[in-house]
Amino acid sequence: MKKEVEIVNKRTGGVRIAFGIASVILALYCVTLIYPFVWMFQTSLKTSLEYFTLGPLDFSSEPQWKNYIEVFDKLKVKESNFFIMMWNTLWHTFGSSTIGIFASSVVAYCLSKYKFGARNFMYAVIIFIMVYPSMGTSGASYKQAHDLGIFDTPFMLIKSAGGYSGKAFFVIYSFFVTLPWDYGDAALIDGANDYQVFFKIMLPMAMGPIMAMYTVDVIGGWNDYMNILLYLPSYPTLMAGLYLYESDMTRAVNYPLYYTGVIVSIIPVLIAFACCQDLIMKNVTMGGLKG
Repeated sequence: MKKEVEIVNKRTGGVRIAFGIASVILALYCVTLIYPFVWMFQTSLKTSLEYFTLGPLDFSSEPQWKNYIEVFDKLKVKESNFFIMMWNTLWHTFGSSTIGIFASSVVAYCLSKYKFGARNFMYAVIIFIMVYPSMGTSGASYKQAHDLGIFDTPFMLIKSAGGYSGKAFFVIYSFFVTLPWDYGDAALIDGANDYQVFFKIMLPMAMGPIMAMYTVDVIGGWNDYMNILLYLPSYPTLMAGLYLYESDMTRAVNYPLYYTGVIVSIIPVLIAFACCQDLIMKNVTMGGLKG
């Protein structure tokens, strides 16, 4: 502790000025991040008329707290109310994230621990898919969904199993690469088979980075609306529903109610990130052995 104080005291005037400037810049950056949430919150408490007559920083004389009750009934898209959109968000987000992370874990484990002829080729294909612009394959993906008969059905979750080409794959792959195979050898000597080694030994040990990437994937899936609009138009989620609500009712949209829906829809994401930020930061670079 004393050494840290001595180091701080030894800072030159130029270094202190640099730290001061950096602190001011970071403070201004924090304000730019917080301001939209404050603006949305005060807007959600206005009436539809006050949204157009009051200034952006003016508060309503009579806060419309009832907006947070009416949003569950009045915010409708394609005969789907807020609760239906919430249900669609839950099954799509957690279903696609679970299937995608499990598929990434299986592929990452096989490529890192088993040596076979197509190993390097498969890894190169995954790298290519990752760097190739996703919009370049949207047409083929759309036709594939139609040909498989899963377009606009919950079976679209099956496509999540082929999504092992993002950050989750590389984080889990990096973990398995650094994880000594001694664990697997010990289990094989004791009579375990390959499936038991994976499900009972390796997978539980990788649960830290897997859960970290699962949390990131859930947050990303919760905020996704483009895939819903393209592949699941009959199952609007909260984000897709809010987008459609604003675009379909450009002139008659109740903006305070719209922003109330936005706030309610992002609360679960904020809670998830606040609770799991340590999990994400601690496990992304975790190795197989410590100490």
